[in-house]
Order: sequence, then C-alpha cells, then structure tokens
Amino acid sequence: MGTTYESLATQFSLSLILSQLARLYNQVLVAEREQQDVDNALDHIEQQQKAISSTLEEYEKLSQDIFGGSERGNHAVSIRALDSGPADTERDKKYETPSIFRTGAPLIWYFAPLAICLPRICKPS
Repeated sequence: MGTTYESLATQFSLSLILSQLARLYNQVLVAEREQQDVDNALDHIEQQQKAISSTLEEYEKLSQDIFGGSERGNHAVSIRALDSGPADTERDKKYETPSIFRTGAPLIWYFAPLAICLPRICKPS
C-alpha cells in the first residue's frame, strides 16, 4: 500500500511541475510577442526620427539663408532688414540706451536732464 501512495504523490508532483512548465512556456510566448511589438515600434520611431532629421536639416539650411546673412548679389540679407514697424523702433531704442553707456561717453550727457530737474524738486533749506 505504501507504494501506491508514493506513486500517487510522485504523479501529482509530476503533473504540478508540468502545469507550471506549461504556464511558464505560455508566459515566454506572450513576452516574445510583446518584445516583437516593441522592436517594431522602435524601428518605426527610428524611421520617423531619420525623416524628421532630414527635414530639419533642410529647414536649417533655408533659415540660415534667410536669417543668417547669406549673400544675394552685393547686399547681405539679414533678419534686421525685416524690422520696420514702431515696435521695432521702440525695441531698438531700449537696446540702444545701455549700449550708449558702454561707449565711454561723458556721464554728464546722461545726467544733464537730472541736474535740470533736481533744483526744482530739492529746494535748499
């Protein structure tokens, strides 16, 4: 009788191991399919990146021609040539003021308006 229980236990263990192996095999098959899908997606993304890169290189060349000062005849074309409105003039004035201080001009030129206004505001006591 002992051998019957031992053989039943062995058969049960063997069937349990086989079912676990079958489950693991199915999981491996699913993982391989998912990996193939990921590989295909990455290949597609790589192709898109190559297309975008070549398009951007073309746009970069065109933008350098437009904004970089490429030669057309004897006249250089630059982005500043497109500035013509009142906002552009106002912006240029704002940037020009700090550049005046870098030129080394006498400071009296900058503070003369202040010297005119101060005696009116500050009355001597």
